[in-house]
Amino acid sequence: MQSTEIIEQIKKLESSDIYELLNNRGIHIVHRPDLFTFTNSDARIITDIYGNTWIFLSFADGENPVFENFVLWHELGHIETRGRSATSRAFDHSTHDHEEEVEANTFAFLALVSKMKKIPSCQMELAHVTGIPYIVLSELMSRLRRDEAFMGYLMRKG
Repeated sequence: MQSTEIIEQIKKLESSDIYELLNNRGIHIVHRPDLFTFTNSDARIITDIYGNTWIFLSFADGENPVFENFVLWHELGHIETRGRSATSRAFDHSTHDHEEEVEANTFAFLALVSKMKKIPSCQMELAHVTGIPYIVLSELMSRLRRDEAFMGYLMRKG
């Protein structure tokens, strides 16, 4: 999916509050660090046999709210860009299609910066305020610097 399509999807969202968006879609959030002892995954999204969608997070409630915000936007990015077929997946870069991860990261990044009045020019500060791991943000920015729609969106925000 192109960044222009992702930008249009974000503009259509009925709220900028990730918890409200997930609740409106019937997606439940569960903090269960004990379930992630043998994986380097930060989250797992699962749809059960009854059609309920759950996002399991690898950290305790309130442990890291800024990073949690990013992870939830990232998981919603999988659902919004790939549909419900994105469920039953882990946010684990070693086991998934890298392009799908970049797409979900792009969705999360654009959703997070869309709420900002001014975007920090320093990548380290931007990583800090968005909760996006610096290495993920750095890769995302280097890949998308050549994307005119993406850069135009950032320039209008900055």
